[in-house]
Amino acid sequence: MKLFATIFIVGVFLSGCMNVEKNKQLTLKDNLLKTNELGVLKEMSIYDAARINDIELLNFLLLQDKLDINKKDRYGYTPLHLAARFNHLEIANILIENGALVNSVDKFGDTALLDSTRNAYTQMSKLLLCNKAKSDIKDKYGFKAFDYALKTNDQLIIKMLESENINIFCENKDKANDVDKNINDIDTASLIENLQVEKNLIKIDEYYIINDSTPKICGKILGNQIDEINLYLNGMEFKGKVKNDTWCVNIDKYLKNGDYKIKVVAKNENFIDEKSSTFSIHILNSLYDALYEEFEGDLKNWNAQLDKQTLTFRFLNPQAMFSYGSLELNEKYKAILESFIPRYIKTLYEYKDQIVNVLIQGHTSSEYSSAKSEEEKFEKNMQLSKKRAQNVYSFIKSINDKRVKDNMIWIEKNFFPEGKSSLETIKNKDGLENLELSRRVEFKIQTVPK
Repeated sequence: MKLFATIFIVGVFLSGCMNVEKNKQLTLKDNLLKTNELGVLKEMSIYDAARINDIELLNFLLLQDKLDINKKDRYGYTPLHLAARFNHLEIANILIENGALVNSVDKFGDTALLDSTRNAYTQMSKLLLCNKAKSDIKDKYGFKAFDYALKTNDQLIIKMLESENINIFCENKDKANDVDKNINDIDTASLIENLQVEKNLIKIDEYYIINDSTPKICGKILGNQIDEINLYLNGMEFKGKVKNDTWCVNIDKYLKNGDYKIKVVAKNENFIDEKSSTFSIHILNSLYDALYEEFEGDLKNWNAQLDKQTLTFRFLNPQAMFSYGSLELNEKYKAILESFIPRYIKTLYEYKDQIVNVLIQGHTSSEYSSAKSEEEKFEKNMQLSKKRAQNVYSFIKSINDKRVKDNMIWIEKNFFPEGKSSLETIKNKDGLENLELSRRVEFKIQTVPK
């Protein structure tokens, strides 16, 4: 009888654990289905996951039957192309582990490796090379990956491509958690009071070129509680904030164009971790001057701003763009875009060799009247902002202007709609969210040095 009771209890426990895991999967699936029911987004695709760096969505989609991980979109992009283009390293790694073809060529003649070397994404290029990406493929300009590595002075990739054995650069890549394994064997109760032992607490997101002179630096927390995190740069200290499994530090001092080295120190009661990284600040000041000269007389009439620190063109009147809660562009906003976009494209095209992406970003406030939880507010706003950005992108391509039509291939390759939800709300001087100004559409330019 005792044996039967034990078996019964264990069975109930295991069943409960299985149901918890099953419910987690159903929750994500149900959320996606509810999204479809809203009519805001008809399909959440693997391309969306790669573009917006949504690891949870990607893992969910990979569980679905009949998913072709190497299917190309209308531009010949595979999900791996998009991950490489936006430097989403973990997404790329997951795709490769699940059979993504690293040498697929898009309709513009680019491979994922050509995109990553062109943009100096060192770790992305290394990941691709370590997974047998071909380096002898030329793009439409006749350049190979090695040519772009030389152009951007990417020393690691140059060394890898010059080496007769690339594999020596790829060995021992799984030892990142060795410190954790060693620390786990330590009896923390025996540590001297207030002594902090080195442990792998955090990692820093990869940054190479940042188009923002007051950047935000972020990273992941590796499964341990963090009590304090600080970033050190040129003798200055910046305090960080932690949210869920992510930490971020806002560098609120103006940084000139150039190379920078940072040190990030994380601490908790028993452990300390110190990580270093480098990045370059690159703001194309001459492009800002050209844009400001072109649009100076329109900014007030359009209620728009041109941010010199990020090369972001920001429209600040959401009611002039979209009716409240609507996805469709107002006629007034269409008229503004018909004036803005042809001149904008003409100005940008003069700098096409230094422009990587033009992001059409939809932003919202953190409010959503029909949502019952913060998570639901964020998700509904995400779908709203994505669809609005997509509608702006579609309208741009429909503008009947020679400057748009003649540069359509360049637009299709370099302009990307992106939903941001309430990730980047605008704050008042008192630190509170400005709900009205947070609802906006922005055009953000990402550049690289010549």
